[in-house]
Amino acid sequence: SSQDGIVCRARERSDGTLIITPMGAQRAFQVVGMEEPLGLRLVLDGQTFLLPNQNDPSELRTDVTGKLIRFLKKDGDEIQQGKPYAEVESMKMVMQLVASESGKITLKKPPGSVIEAGDLLAGLELEDPSKVKRATPFSGTFEPKGIMPSDGNIWQPDFSMMSMDGDMDEDKQVALDAAVEAMDLLLDGYEHDVESTVQQFITGLQEFVASQVELNGTEKWEMAMEYVGRVVSRYLAVEAR
Repeated sequence: SSQDGIVCRARERSDGTLIITPMGAQRAFQVVGMEEPLGLRLVLDGQTFLLPNQNDPSELRTDVTGKLIRFLKKDGDEIQQGKPYAEVESMKMVMQLVASESGKITLKKPPGSVIEAGDLLAGLELEDPSKVKRATPFSGTFEPKGIMPSDGNIWQPDFSMMSMDGDMDEDKQVALDAAVEAMDLLLDGYEHDVESTVQQFITGLQEFVASQVELNGTEKWEMAMEYVGRVVSRYLAVEAR
């Protein structure tokens, strides 16, 4: 539903880059977003993704700014998918624009026009009109691996992936979760008192593990090391940046 989501921590650098850390993740991600005429361009850890405003192959739009030199097809001509239909000049380079689908072309701009990215150069009467797919808001449920809904609208780490049986003491779990979150904020660079934050984590971990009466000593030790390992991994990831 629209209430589902993933709890993340985010901070913005001076250059506009966002540092995103999903709850329970062992590392952070760098995200840069750029609004463009054709949609939103996201750069995630060096990989580029274009989220188009719409996918309408019946509209032949330019993705560059420059000058329209000429059309390679006449008005009303048939054009094949993957074939060039126009030549444009951008940054002193001449490049060809290709049609993403087959159909009959209708010219919209005259040669010699100054064009901006996103401008409509021509229309295309598609051989297969079903190829037009417009972007609509996502209405499904996104459930990434290792995360489960805790109260219907907030996402928390999936502690069921640990080796344990029985129910956990809810109050002790909430206290420990808060302590882990405080440690994460501290490692993210937020102002927290180091000594009291670390002591809160140690106390929360001790009380939570002690509440697991159905576990033996070895199992409690392994559980404690699971939490400590997460915090240490976060610390090492921060130091490696």
